Amino acid sequence: MKVRLKQAKAGELLYPHTAMKVGGPAELFIEADTSQKLVEAVIAAREIGVPYFVMAGGSNLVISDAGLSGLVIRYTACNLVADDLTLGCEGGLSLWSLVQEAGNRGWAGLESLAGIPGSVGGAVFGNAGAFGYSISDILESGIVLTPANTIETVGNDYFKFRYRHSYLKESGDILLSVKLKFKPGDKEALWQKMKEILTLRAEKHPPHDWPCAGSFFKNIEKAGEPYGKLAAGILLDKVGAKNLRIGQAGVYFKHANIIVNYGGARFADIRRLANLMRQKVFDEFGITLEEEIRYVDGSGRKQA
Repeated sequence: MKVRLKQAKAGELLYPHTAMKVGGPAELFIEADTSQKLVEAVIAAREIGVPYFVMAGGSNLVISDAGLSGLVIRYTACNLVADDLTLGCEGGLSLWSLVQEAGNRGWAGLESLAGIPGSVGGAVFGNAGAFGYSISDILESGIVLTPANTIETVGNDYFKFRYRHSYLKESGDILLSVKLKFKPGDKEALWQKMKEILTLRAEKHPPHDWPCAGSFFKNIEKAGEPYGKLAAGILLDKVGAKNLRIGQAGVYFKHANIIVNYGGARFADIRRLANLMRQKVFDEFGITLEEEIRYVDGSGRKQA
């Protein structure tokens, strides 16, 4: 197992691997294009006590300019198998690829997530969703590498899903793959809905090649609001967040809950801007916003 770490690169810059385009060098870096390589790298790091951080699409991360000590593993395995309204795939597959595959088959269940960036693994980790639906709604099971270095198949209940949260954030498990169960649908109707969502996202979100991490803060759970959530963007808009900018980090002019890297933004700039946004909402409404994105500093964490 330890041989696996000898194949790691030293000093790989992390910003190209993130949607926000922020992040310094990894002390050691490995790209795992199979689940076996991911397992080997994680176990090797655990055996010799090297801190490690697993990432995939990098769409929901803001990584320190100082980089990360230890080992960073980028999971890119993306095999997909379909059978009888069920799709099984590895965690490195892009979520949009999965949504399109289901749509092309006329399988319903993921169409509301059209256009959300990132990987399937990241989507499960943070229970990604939109318009009242989440990936947890159709997840049947997953295969995880446990902290005890065993590989286990676990059901939906194991993940303890709630709004933008899964048990993976606290358990230390590494997600290898998932199985999703769909319902039969009409292919044309599914694609029509997805196109409408993509159009709506294009009207409010930055172009796909702009460096940003998507919605920065979680919506607030509140009965009576659409989908049971009060949009954080509404509160941020009311406090003038669209006018805020620190360094090269600024709030997007069409969406008050999106921070954009306008070129060379620093980790500290983004964090200061987010803190300012949060403070303004608290001062005006007494509501404390919680980040949907994850800051990764120092040695990082187990998985993203």
